[in-house]
Amino acid sequence: MAKFTGISKVKLNNGKYVVRVTDGDMEFDPITEQEYRFAAFKPEFEDLQESTWLPPSYKES
Repeated sequence: MAKFTGISKVKLNNGKYVVRVTDGDMEFDPITEQEYRFAAFKPEFEDLQESTWLPPSYKES
């Protein structure tokens, strides 16, 4: 199964999370197109790696 590594969650100062998605970073094994799409677009929130980086242009609302 493919693993999409270009996504992470960032906890904001108010305790809420935002999800940051990059344009890539996949680890591949032999997979079908359906497995690729599932891995790329539907990772479980609990499985997301926690990060602290957000783009400088991000403004918390």
